[in-house]
Amino acid sequence: VGAIYFDAGGNVLSYKRLLDGTTDNCGGGKTPWGTFITLEENKDHGTGIWEVDPWYERPPSLTALAERKPGMYESFAYDNRNPFNPNFFFTEDAEDGTLRKFSPNPSSISADPKTMWRMLYDEGYRHEYLVLNPSTYTTTADGTVKPTGGQFQWTDDIEEGRASATQYYQFTEGIDCRDGMLYFISKTQQELFVLNLDYDTWTVSSTEHGAFSQPDQLYSIFPSQEKAPQDPNEDENIIYFTEDGGSEYSGLHARDMKGRYFTILESVTEIITQDETTGLAFSPDRRHIYFALQKNGNVFDIWREDGHAFGGKHLDIKYHASSTNVNRRNW
Repeated sequence: VGAIYFDAGGNVLSYKRLLDGTTDNCGGGKTPWGTFITLEENKDHGTGIWEVDPWYERPPSLTALAERKPGMYESFAYDNRNPFNPNFFFTEDAEDGTLRKFSPNPSSISADPKTMWRMLYDEGYRHEYLVLNPSTYTTTADGTVKPTGGQFQWTDDIEEGRASATQYYQFTEGIDCRDGMLYFISKTQQELFVLNLDYDTWTVSSTEHGAFSQPDQLYSIFPSQEKAPQDPNEDENIIYFTEDGGSEYSGLHARDMKGRYFTILESVTEIITQDETTGLAFSPDRRHIYFALQKNGNVFDIWREDGHAFGGKHLDIKYHASSTNVNRRNW
């Protein structure tokens, strides 16, 4: 795991390697106290889920999130609306990869950023697993009946969670949590799930549309909380996607809240095929987008020529590139 450091103007200052010796690190996610969680997607040779501090005030450490056991772990999110009752979530990229909730030992919970990290390490934590209970359905064009929503519950029985994942939400990858709503992606099912954590309800919608096919990572920004300063022309409620190009080309796509999909940029260069764009991130003022080509090893910095911010919420999701009716910008 490495970190690239920027100044306030988006200029690269330095690069530093933060963690060595891990295998197949995947989506990850940030903590409320500003460190990064990296998850190993390797059930045979991985070690689990690590915390790394970009400012190196503490050395990299193997957390208790996955009980220090290997797995096909993907991405991490948290709900700390009540800082004295936080919950942490992570996904697993497997057919029976149940969505997991980690609740820390109450005695280790702290609102002090200097000691909050202990929540991910102290014994006395609790693991729970997602079980979906559908109550609404739709029938697809081919006659398949699919659930569209219902209630959910958390169980202490991992096998019950795995059975629910196998039936309803296989191969989960991207995840994020904002304002009591937990969003996560089922990659192979090409679906976005939304859990209302306050009312224990859930809905699911297809992500298969035009250029978009197989999603991976997810990250969201809500303009009501994180609106770019002094920018009245900001595009609110835009969801940004990165893409698993597969045998095609990689790119960056978006969707607005009216359900309209479009392409921000897309590679048509043959040397950038069978790759995936990943690691989608924004600068603090959201005037720069950063993303990486996973296999190629390049990191890109994208900005708008008009100087405005990239607004709205965005998903770090990989999609197959096969679409008509898209606006394409090549790189």
